[in-house]
Amino acid sequence: MPSVIANDTTNDSNSTKPIPANIEAEKSVLAACILNADILEEVLIKLKPDDFFRPAHKIIFEAIFNLNARRIPIDQISLADNLNATGQLDVVGGRSYIVELADNTFALTNWSNHADIVKRTSILRQLIFASAGITALAYNAPDDLDEVVEEAEKTLFQVTEKRVSSS
Repeated sequence: MPSVIANDTTNDSNSTKPIPANIEAEKSVLAACILNADILEEVLIKLKPDDFFRPAHKIIFEAIFNLNARRIPIDQISLADNLNATGQLDVVGGRSYIVELADNTFALTNWSNHADIVKRTSILRQLIFASAGITALAYNAPDDLDEVVEEAEKTLFQVTEKRVSSS
């Protein structure tokens, strides 16, 4: 019987694809949080700062979260002031970016769907990173196969657990 030789090349077609993200949905969610306190409460249940792809959006969401935790009403002035006090205002794009977000009143009409998009793309990114970690684990596997499988399951479980908890 002829032996089968494994192909040592990997399919690189996925490495050229962009990482899942929807910056417009992120902007819309942030705008809705700035414009309506009731929406903010619901968004805080659905999303965490790490769900945002753009680092500036993560920082803005954390600032919104912190202001809300301190019972300070969210608006573009208090948000910009908070970001300025922490030295992060310029990092996120300055006052003009905060004003631009707050000017998006359209965000109030479909914020829930946009929050779902942000969550979905976040979970897809987490799955991609988990699969890369599992692939690396398989290539550098210790002799104990059970240990490898257990670590892979744990990695994948961490992603699926976030999906279930957000639901």
